[in-house]
Amino acid sequence: LAHVFRDSVEYDRIKERLDSDQYEYDWRCDTTTTQNNEDNRDEEMTTSIPQYVARTKQRLQTRFQNTFIRSTNLNLQRFFTIWKRDRRYIFVKFVQNFAMGISVGS
Repeated sequence: LAHVFRDSVEYDRIKERLDSDQYEYDWRCDTTTTQNNEDNRDEEMTTSIPQYVARTKQRLQTRFQNTFIRSTNLNLQRFFTIWKRDRRYIFVKFVQNFAMGISVGS
């Protein structure tokens, strides 16, 4: 299954988005360190540990990273995505509701 997914258009779209390094909601405390390679990041962290600790402390004191509206939207999108994948459930619920409507309505 993995090779089928890697050949799909969906894989290309996801990979392109991940490689772009531009996210609408980016929770990293310092975006400049993520643009450097691993060696530069380690070197920068060791030279500025007090600043790194201060930024991390400030970031962790934020109670919620997302607003209520954003969290609700993410949960609804997740629910509908999972719900749409289960076509048998949708069909059975449709038949059940249709049958109940016919039996109660007549």
